[in-house]
Amino acid sequence: MNQVSDIINDQLVRVLSNMPPSSFSEKQEETETYLSPIHETPSNLSQEKTSSIDIPQIRRSLYAIKDQIDAVLKLLNHEIVQLTPNIPDLQISSTGEKIIEGVFNGEKMVGSDGQEYTVPPNYASKSKIVEGDMMKLTIAHNGRFIYKQIGPVERKRVIGTLIYDEEKQLWYARHEHNQYKILTASVTFYRGKPGDEVIILLPEGNHCDWGAVENIISR
Repeated sequence: MNQVSDIINDQLVRVLSNMPPSSFSEKQEETETYLSPIHETPSNLSQEKTSSIDIPQIRRSLYAIKDQIDAVLKLLNHEIVQLTPNIPDLQISSTGEKIIEGVFNGEKMVGSDGQEYTVPPNYASKSKIVEGDMMKLTIAHNGRFIYKQIGPVERKRVIGTLIYDEEKQLWYARHEHNQYKILTASVTFYRGKPGDEVIILLPEGNHCDWGAVENIISR
């Protein structure tokens, strides 16, 4: 039960630290204003600072408490649960969904927390996401991962030759003296085969290992 008490106390401290001044303080300020010297004009009174309630912050705190309470109830019911760790740069939406931003490395999203998140190949291929693009991952309440491209980098278009490495089972686009890895899902979608002409998108001015397939021309 000490674990339960510690969790609840920790969450209450977080909420109370973000709560606006109490109504008692506001009433006290009103009383002091009423007893202020007569020479103060209404314009002076209107310049007094007014407190504001941070509704989004309170909502986020309440959702965090709800998640912790659900975990505590499962512990009391002898269910094994894993509490969400404190991840740096983890954001919580107004509806309580977890949001992580990161950079696409050609195959996965490297989050601001240092972890890699697998991006569905079909989505990356269809959206033509380029290595270096900024992405946002939203983790819904039901555990669904929703990706969105939020910051595309400058691109350049090059034409190469489609190559398949049977040993590594990887597809490449060869352009001049360079080879760029490309997603198998892209090659499958365009029904590419070794030797075909492939048009890929690369980040402008930056070294990269991956290219995003824009089109494949059969030979």
